[in-house]
Amino acid sequence: MTQASSGLVERQRSLLVAADARLSNAETVAYLIVVVGAIILVGVAIWVINRLVHRWRYNSHAGLYRALCQAHHLSRAQRSLLTQVARYHGLARPGRLFTDPRLLDPGRLAKAFSARRSELARLRTQLFEEPKPEGDAATAETPSAEATPQASG
Repeated sequence: MTQASSGLVERQRSLLVAADARLSNAETVAYLIVVVGAIILVGVAIWVINRLVHRWRYNSHAGLYRALCQAHHLSRAQRSLLTQVARYHGLARPGRLFTDPRLLDPGRLAKAFSARRSELARLRTQLFEEPKPEGDAATAETPSAEATPQASG
């Protein structure tokens, strides 16, 4: 080969290497865009799923039922009994058990609940009877100073 042709080959080779380097940079940018896009997509998916779970957990009939059970400090056995009663009545909204005392009336429930009659009665009392103020019991036992006649002396 001649010197001129050798220089031409060398020049073409250096242009190809530069083109490969540019392609490599373009591929790197493309990969970076794909990775950032995937991260954004995963973040949006997590946010959407979190919103749906939050809505189901707190803005649903099941969520209301769970919140009412917690607010009334019901034990696991009491929650289980309430769930069974709701299924027995075919309630789509089990929170109704907290608003209608007739649904917990042991006399209106089937024989399946006869063994748990006393537990149902206690639960119904716990949910629907007004708690007695603690101060009333003490004042009823201790007469007030105005009601007690004092001897003058």
